[in-house]
Amino acid sequence: MLDLELTPSEDHGFMDIAPCDFMDEDGEIKIPLEGGEHLSGYDIVGSHIGLPFMIAELSVFSLVSGLFSKKISKHSWLAIPAVLLAILAGRLSFLGLVYIFEGVSTLSVNLIWSQILSSCPGILLQLILVPAIIILLNKILNREEK
Repeated sequence: MLDLELTPSEDHGFMDIAPCDFMDEDGEIKIPLEGGEHLSGYDIVGSHIGLPFMIAELSVFSLVSGLFSKKISKHSWLAIPAVLLAILAGRLSFLGLVYIFEGVSTLSVNLIWSQILSSCPGILLQLILVPAIIILLNKILNREEK
């Protein structure tokens, strides 16, 4: 990591609050540019370029699942549609952002779609385990309250 990046973060106390991620701390990648009016050849960006897309995906995931939280506490079976909708909304937001920024990102819609398809077993596992855990915890907590 360049000292130029680290020093201001330390001076302002950011490193005391949380770990800081610099887009180029692990190297750079070249994005080919075609038909640009002002730029041509390639653009150099940090290798962590996918991180903002993941942050957006997780934010949408959290928002959607959070919308169900009060109802799940009363009806734990609602965890099933909550997890399904949260996963779908999060993945679609990631895919949508990649589509919008495909011209300036190393990520492509085809790449993300193939990752979504290859992650189906994990998604299925989440759809089974997360609601099952929530239903089990809800039964345990309700039993302790009585």
